[in-house]
Amino acid sequence: MSSGAVICLDSVAARAVAAVFAPEWVREVSSVDAVDAETVGCVLLTPRDGWERDVRTLRARAPDLPVILTGSADPKAGAIASRLGVEYAPEEAFDDGAETLGDRVVAALDRSSYELERERREEQLPAACDRYEEVLERVEDGFFAVNDDWEFTYLNEGGYEVIQAAAAAHVDFEELPGQNLWTVVPDAIGTAFEEHYRGAMATQQPTSFEAYYDPLDTWFGVTAYPSSDGLSVFFNDITERKQRETALNELLSTTQELMNADDREAIADIVCAAAADVLGLSLNAVRLYDADRDRLVSAAVSAGAREQIEELPTYAPGEGLSGMAFARGEALDSEAAERTIPDSYGEIVSAFVIPLGNYGTLSVGTTDPGGIDEDQRTLARILAANAEAALDRAERIERLQQYRAIHENVREMVYVLDDRGSLQVATDALLDRLGYDRAAVEGTHVSAFLTSDALATGERHLAALRASDEESRTIDTTLTTADGETFPVEVELSTLPDGGSVGVVRDQSELKRERSRFSSLFARTPDAIVDIIVTSNGPYVQRVNAAFTETFGIDNDDAVGEPLNDLIVPERDVAGARKLDTDAEQALTEPVEVTRQTPSGPRTFLFRAVQHGSTEQGPRMFGIYTDITEREADQQRIAMLNRVLRHNLRNTNTVVEGYLKMVLEAVDGKTETFARRALDGVERTNRIVEKVRTIERALDRADDGDRRVDLAGLVADASEAARERNPDVTVETTVEPVDVVGGDLLRTALVELAENAALHAGDAPHVTFDATVSGERVRLRIEDDGDGIPVRERNVLTGAQDITQLQHSRGLGLWLAKYVVESVGGELSFADGGRTVVLELPRAAD
Repeated sequence: MSSGAVICLDSVAARAVAAVFAPEWVREVSSVDAVDAETVGCVLLTPRDGWERDVRTLRARAPDLPVILTGSADPKAGAIASRLGVEYAPEEAFDDGAETLGDRVVAALDRSSYELERERREEQLPAACDRYEEVLERVEDGFFAVNDDWEFTYLNEGGYEVIQAAAAAHVDFEELPGQNLWTVVPDAIGTAFEEHYRGAMATQQPTSFEAYYDPLDTWFGVTAYPSSDGLSVFFNDITERKQRETALNELLSTTQELMNADDREAIADIVCAAAADVLGLSLNAVRLYDADRDRLVSAAVSAGAREQIEELPTYAPGEGLSGMAFARGEALDSEAAERTIPDSYGEIVSAFVIPLGNYGTLSVGTTDPGGIDEDQRTLARILAANAEAALDRAERIERLQQYRAIHENVREMVYVLDDRGSLQVATDALLDRLGYDRAAVEGTHVSAFLTSDALATGERHLAALRASDEESRTIDTTLTTADGETFPVEVELSTLPDGGSVGVVRDQSELKRERSRFSSLFARTPDAIVDIIVTSNGPYVQRVNAAFTETFGIDNDDAVGEPLNDLIVPERDVAGARKLDTDAEQALTEPVEVTRQTPSGPRTFLFRAVQHGSTEQGPRMFGIYTDITEREADQQRIAMLNRVLRHNLRNTNTVVEGYLKMVLEAVDGKTETFARRALDGVERTNRIVEKVRTIERALDRADDGDRRVDLAGLVADASEAARERNPDVTVETTVEPVDVVGGDLLRTALVELAENAALHAGDAPHVTFDATVSGERVRLRIEDDGDGIPVRERNVLTGAQDITQLQHSRGLGLWLAKYVVESVGGELSFADGGRTVVLELPRAAD
């Protein structure tokens, strides 16, 4: 809208536009003499005594000033307005909603100011051009402009520095205007820069891109604005940002490698290598805590550090910079901690130590007097956090393996053979499966339980074990029971020093049946499945199901024998796919999100791998792809809308609340009553926003899920809240001393239910809390003497009736209570015609 106020010559006209324009844009005056034509954009009036005279006065003073006559339709007034050159806009003209009076006023303002604005722009153009050049010289970004023949027309200092550095030959600043861009910088021909610049000129659309310019070893962020006369280009050096992004991406790969490592030493080696190769901190060392010695002991040292330090010292917790960081659990800088670098550390002048939880420390040093920059410190902290998580995982796996070794050796089918192949020991589990008595088989040769082929296979593998450093080998074979039945088994073979052998037998009958069922599922499942062999060169396709063909557009005949990655992996995701292929058994034990190419473009899948066999080339697996593209998009949209809605409601309510409080201070009577009601509405809206947030926390299973809390204390808090909401309420409680699972969220749910009863069960309601314990569950009944929650609301809450526009629950408090109770493993139901809410809560373990 053009500038200038809207002047209303009477209160009726002022009210007509008050809801359309901000107050500062509308002024009501009592006389046409108060209208200043120099500052007014439009005059609005309604038919009244003397209005024609006012219009003639305005026309005499300002012939081009827009005047609009509004009000109820009056043909006579409309005819007079036409003769006077006044725009006639009766209220009835806007009944269909296609246009408003505000739209009409804006259009009049725009029409009247167009010529004035054009003249003003023409007068200001020379000065604007001078200011534009001055601004271009001040901006930190490089800038240059070329005409439609690609000849330079202008460069700022930053633009000249880069163009000169990239030029094939030296050229002075004054000589560049008029020279061809591609002649001055021929190395740019055929690059992304030429492609984007020519594309912008061809389409006359602005373009923004990032590209690497090899001759300068620099990344640039570029924005180009085309016109019919040429191209204006802004650019800046983004090399440092790109290097940070590269380091973060490489840290992600390092994280995956860390999570696949099996022991502390391997993790230390990975961290040491990543600090040097990814972060550029070539002077680093990883120390791990040895509890038996109570020392931090060197586990991995970079090559650069070994050149500076002959022998890395060990430290007790609290000793030296590393010991201090470990004991305090915080990163320490040698300068900030006022710790002198020992002379034995060679040319290292400063150090930075980050604790790896309770496992050790990562130390990095530098010979640069400027120290370690903040970006490197941040990335080192990320690496240390990932290393701590990997060490924690390795510790859990080690404990689990130890437990399994002890536990499973008792339950599994195990045998011991002497050097002649006679059975010496067999567990009860193995004897039961074979159907033999112990006395009948001890001393019997193993051939009694094996076919001749199976016996030859076992002897061949035992001979290979004795001739190698391998601890064990696993073979697939069959055993024969006392009844002559054969069944498939997997046997893990190990040799004994006396020439005998040990075998751990695992029955594969169920696995074989599962494979058969899985083959049937393979053909019928709606998910895309590919059968692959993971070789050292990547996965190769053995077969695909119909869903795979439908999803990726590749027939079984075309896929068999081909590298899977070549068929469906987008070029930008090749590195990630190869990482998944490496150590496939470890890397694919959990589902991962991947992007794969389909006929409709790249899509997001949840990828799972199931090993179902072994081959000489590598493990054989089923790869399962579940398309989650739409689900992820929906989740992102819902999360965004939820955050924006809550944020906007809170901000808007804060503004409204502030204005209402100001109104309350300035008014009384009915206006004060209305303002207080409006303020109550704002407060109710704020409470709704908080309830939505609490529901969100419950759905996310916030940190209350494992907390134990005294139920009597929660009920006491809820009772007090009910009394605060309604002083006339009577609350009785019968609650045994018992702890339940929950916390602040459960307290919030009980308060909501108590306040609901206190507010909606009559003027002087009677509310009772009654709790009983039964085994591992606690039943809490909250009863009032009101009419009860309507059956429609109860049915929606319990799921007995679907939510529709006509059938829904209006009470967020009840939904909050339902979600909170369910989030801690409980249930919510109703009794006594809706007058009683029943909560089944899990009792906290002793």
